[in-house]
Amino acid sequence: HRVRKLGSSVSLETAFRWNLDRDAMADLKIKTYYTFAKFPNPMIVEIFAREKGIDLFAIEKQVDAPGLENRNAEHLARNPAGQLPYLELEDGTVIAETISICEWLEEVTPEPALIGSTPEKRAVARMWQRRMEEHFVYPTFYSVRFWTASDDCTGPL
Repeated sequence: HRVRKLGSSVSLETAFRWNLDRDAMADLKIKTYYTFAKFPNPMIVEIFAREKGIDLFAIEKQVDAPGLENRNAEHLARNPAGQLPYLELEDGTVIAETISICEWLEEVTPEPALIGSTPEKRAVARMWQRRMEEHFVYPTFYSVRFWTASDDCTGPL
């Protein structure tokens, strides 16, 4: 399986419906994209990939995170942190961490430039990414993650 880059003739609307012209896509040499659809971090990667015109669904492997599949020996051998999402390239390289995956996708498919086309634009994009992560994503994540440990929690999420 190989993920490919959408050709410029494919509209964004078409890309979102995943009616992809596979012949118009260039090889990115990703073997497998490991993910769990209900987690927020994979959504970041998937939206970023869509904006780049990249079809990750073609090589996607849904991992049973609630069943701790991502913590079994097979997954931990590839990705010792056990986090999702992560990419496994054809040469065996594993790229984990949402922002690292997005940065790699930006490097291998520079157009359209989503992180910025100049050092200044890239610095500003990374500044805003960090601010959003620190002041929005982390507080939201931790409020949900630790809600069940609070005294006012009376039932499951």
